[in-house]
Amino acid sequence: MDDLRFEDCRALCRLPYFEPEPGTGLPRLADGVADDIVDAHLHLGWSYGLAPAVDLAARHERAETFFPETGVAVDLSHYSAWDYTDEVAAQARRHSARSIWSGKGPIATFTVPNLLREMDRLGVRDAIVLAIEYPFASRCTERFLDATADCDRLHVFCSVHPFGVGNGRRVARAVERGAVGMKLHPATQFVRAEHPRMIAAARLAQRHGLPILYHVGQSPIAPRWTDRFCSVAQYEAAIEATPEVPVLLGHSGIDEWEQALALCKRHDHVYLELSGQPPQRIRRMLDEVGPDRLVFGSDWPFYPISLPLAKVLIATEGDDEARRKVLAGTIRRLVRSLAPAPLGASASC
Repeated sequence: MDDLRFEDCRALCRLPYFEPEPGTGLPRLADGVADDIVDAHLHLGWSYGLAPAVDLAARHERAETFFPETGVAVDLSHYSAWDYTDEVAAQARRHSARSIWSGKGPIATFTVPNLLREMDRLGVRDAIVLAIEYPFASRCTERFLDATADCDRLHVFCSVHPFGVGNGRRVARAVERGAVGMKLHPATQFVRAEHPRMIAAARLAQRHGLPILYHVGQSPIAPRWTDRFCSVAQYEAAIEATPEVPVLLGHSGIDEWEQALALCKRHDHVYLELSGQPPQRIRRMLDEVGPDRLVFGSDWPFYPISLPLAKVLIATEGDDEARRKVLAGTIRRLVRSLAPAPLGASASC
């Protein structure tokens, strides 16, 4: 397609990959487009500090994703965060900050039933739920493991804060409970990727054979003062410190994607997670490192799953093998709990 601009996410139904869902008009994956999708980057409702825990088993009429599915234009030719208007970005920041003292607002809708409903609509069989921990009053890993314990479609990447107490014990306990990877977020945890404490946390993941997914790159909607924690150049030392486990660069470095691509080319254990990246960049990545090093992710609930999924489908048009690997094959190979599901297998949730 020459014009990748749409009135909103609902208008993505004009693409050949989607059809309108009866009753809502929201994009639903059309038959035959992809037979297996794993979303390697999403979150459930978080709460920190004095906030009551979000009821992750609650059902709502819909999940109120920070980027709305209707009423805000999208341009698939650039990184998705650039589609946030100033008003929508300010609302997202307010709601995120509110999670320190309140479990209300959109975050209350980021629950297991609401997520599964969107996964079903977009053909996503499995998903990786990413926890992010602060140094105190933070129990996201524990809550996410509780919420997903009876669901074989959701797989948790645990987290620790680099300056947290008892991190070795926390990771061991999370692995015992079923965690299959680790998420580290320098920009949110306010610790540079190259800091010795961040590297020590990553080495805990390596000790347990856990893949690591880092947030990488400076988001246009994040406060500018957090940029100093997550530029791509800071990740080389951390990558070199954990050569025995896969390292996934979240968002492929955002607008520093060429630097992230260079890291991937220099280190055989590095992979690019694609959430938000536009088709032309994904095609360049496919050309230079191939589909065995690329992983689909949505960053739900910061975006509806349909938005990043549309970008990957456009980028892999005409290459069924690349589409299969990017949408599911690569991440299933990297994460031990994500062995290919038998055709026609039913899920437990």
